[in-house]
Amino acid sequence: MPVSPMLRDDAKPFGTGFTVKYSGKKVPLTGGSGTTLDTLLIPFNVNINDINIFVAINHTDETNLDVSLTAPTGQAVQLSTDGLTAGAYDHLITIFDDQATNSVISTPFTSFTPSVRSDSNLFNKFGGDYSQGRWVLSVTDDGGTADTGRIYSWGIQFNSSPISGTITTLNLTSIIQGFWDGATMVQDTMRVYLRNTTPPYLITDSSKVFLSSTGFANISFANTATSTKYIALKHRNSIETWSATGVNFKQDSTTTYDFTTGSNKAYGSNLGLKNGKYTVYNGNVNTDFVIDLTDVVAVYNASNVFTLGYTIVDLTGDNFVTLDDVLLAYNNASNFVGKITPP
Repeated sequence: MPVSPMLRDDAKPFGTGFTVKYSGKKVPLTGGSGTTLDTLLIPFNVNINDINIFVAINHTDETNLDVSLTAPTGQAVQLSTDGLTAGAYDHLITIFDDQATNSVISTPFTSFTPSVRSDSNLFNKFGGDYSQGRWVLSVTDDGGTADTGRIYSWGIQFNSSPISGTITTLNLTSIIQGFWDGATMVQDTMRVYLRNTTPPYLITDSSKVFLSSTGFANISFANTATSTKYIALKHRNSIETWSATGVNFKQDSTTTYDFTTGSNKAYGSNLGLKNGKYTVYNGNVNTDFVIDLTDVVAVYNASNVFTLGYTIVDLTGDNFVTLDDVLLAYNNASNFVGKITPP
């Protein structure tokens, strides 16, 4: 474990709550200048109300370094520009923290330790977003000299609280009706919500996942612990579908739930059998609570103008709106397919 830059004590472990990656990537990768990118995957999903960034970079001239961080949403923030240190330390080891006393733009300070405010306010960029996904640290050496170094490790702490030891994991399987051909499913994103089992069934945790070709996703939740929750699925053009009953979760354990094995896995048996699997109905292109004539007309109109691409009216996931999409919406509308949830 890296030494805590706040404690500077080899006998102390790094502060709790940080998800840390040990990198070892060179800066620059080759030559005298260039950018090194390193990715940290955050598996849990919490709403961000505070964020701290730990970096441990060794470099023979840290005043050549520009450091930035990009979130899964694409939002980026500049952490530091050209080091702004005296250049005598040959390292950049610090925690970027909005609540730190010193700022990197205050040039009288010669060291970043133990913590420092970044070039830009972190909360202004990332506050209100969610944590899950790929975070990318970018370190640019713009010195053009023989000075080199490495990213030894870096990490992120969300909401100034420990995350390790509080994760609940769900192995989910769910197939989207029109995207399934009997052998594989066109991969797509899906929102997964965990809800209380008593009215008004409030959402207590959520995650956005990318389903595999078998409809599988491994999901980590940070706000669930040991509890019983409804699982609610929401896809861009599908009917929102809930688990048949509350599902038992246990902290630091994995729960498995497969919607494809029977109609009774969904509340109100609200699944459609297709090629041996029970699937989530799709065709709800106006994202209300029912598949009806409005949806059919929207898909029909899109097919008439040969609509292409990743669009909500593509019900088969092939990036082309055709008669197949129209028929799927029409059949589901004829069967009065709609959202079914507890009273």
